[in-house]
Amino acid sequence: MFNMHYVQRHRGDTMARTRNNLDFKNRRIEFIQESLKILFEEGYGKLGINYLIRRMDISKGSFFSLFQIKG
Repeated sequence: MFNMHYVQRHRGDTMARTRNNLDFKNRRIEFIQESLKILFEEGYGKLGINYLIRRMDISKGSFFSLFQIKG
């Protein structure tokens, strides 16, 4: 039987983060700016999602959630 009281006590104090639209837009702008920087400084051959997310130090899932595309 499912015990909701157990779940509430053992799920921890963390909650899913909610999106702040301004923070979301600013983060997207940071990615676009970094992409352009790579493009102009290192050329088209270096511009890829894996290279970009390593430089920005985030996960691939976070990247895709910002731009709502599936890879």
